[in-house]
Amino acid sequence: MKKLFLMLVAEFKRLGSQIVFADFNKIILFTKKNSVMDGIGYVEFVVQSIRNKELFHGIDIRYKQCWSYLLWLDEANYAGIEGKLPQGLVEVGSSQVADATEEQSQEGEVTMHWNIANFMPSAVREAFYAGVAGFLSAAQSEPERLPALLAGEISQKLFQMTEKINRRMPTMKLEDIGAQAGLRADALQGITPALLFVNALCKVLALDQQLDDEVTLVRRNLLRLIGVGEFSSAAEWREPCASCILGEVICKVCNHCRDLDLCRDTHRQHGDPPVCLCPTCGTAYENQELEWRLIETMNRRAMTYTLQDLVCVRCRQVKRENLSTVCDCAGDFTTIVPIVEVKTQLATFKTIAEYYKMP
Repeated sequence: MKKLFLMLVAEFKRLGSQIVFADFNKIILFTKKNSVMDGIGYVEFVVQSIRNKELFHGIDIRYKQCWSYLLWLDEANYAGIEGKLPQGLVEVGSSQVADATEEQSQEGEVTMHWNIANFMPSAVREAFYAGVAGFLSAAQSEPERLPALLAGEISQKLFQMTEKINRRMPTMKLEDIGAQAGLRADALQGITPALLFVNALCKVLALDQQLDDEVTLVRRNLLRLIGVGEFSSAAEWREPCASCILGEVICKVCNHCRDLDLCRDTHRQHGDPPVCLCPTCGTAYENQELEWRLIETMNRRAMTYTLQDLVCVRCRQVKRENLSTVCDCAGDFTTIVPIVEVKTQLATFKTIAEYYKMP
């Protein structure tokens, strides 16, 4: 299946498609078209060309969603202005493209899914959502003037929001964020709420490569406003959420199989306790089974660390004699897998257990 998937992605690229994201369940394409109907026509042409090959006859591709403007960081962090697919258009490549008059009047709704916002204090999170929503609204209403708006009106509003956060919240405390699966405490050390807001917002705005110069200028001015150097290590973006992927998790109801990221999954129900949901039927996975999977993973990792070989830090040769303390080149021996990686994974598992309330 993996080989067929890679061949399908390669075929899309060969036909000139720009792939934003792709996995076994979905493919997101950037069509470079100005309207939804033009984009649908382009996708229909590409898919029909792919299906002319016998290898891809058995692949079922369906329309799920479209955006007229999309900021995509990863599968758990994205926002955009939704477009509306014509009614009755389901299967890709069916050549049943509706007329442009069937486009829905609700086109233009802003949708946001930001996992990184869960690792911000509530006041910073609200300001972050407001800043991204304002940028998307400007991109929808006046796309031609977006660079000028970002350098002018939008930047002034961002200055006010940053100054307000810096004045009201001078220091950052992990208690302000609460229990979150995958929380990396080291990524939040030494930064203030205002700096966290600036780093996250500029990271999102920089996703539009056509606005590189404007975003760089806004970032420089925002950092100067809070007294942080543009090239300081504190001003670098650090991902606050780790990743913990369980492979081939199967739903007991619909038998849907997928890789589940317990830290960044977008199909979660924030209850007591929180649970991950199947994206197909909405059934909750049992936390106890996920807990056993985590224990099994940690046992294998501990065994791997215990039984690993030692290598020389100078020549990188594997240690052969059991009693030698140094290598033939006089270099010291060290482990292939450092203990820091094991401790980091243990810390991630601890945050997952606390968030999902696993005993």
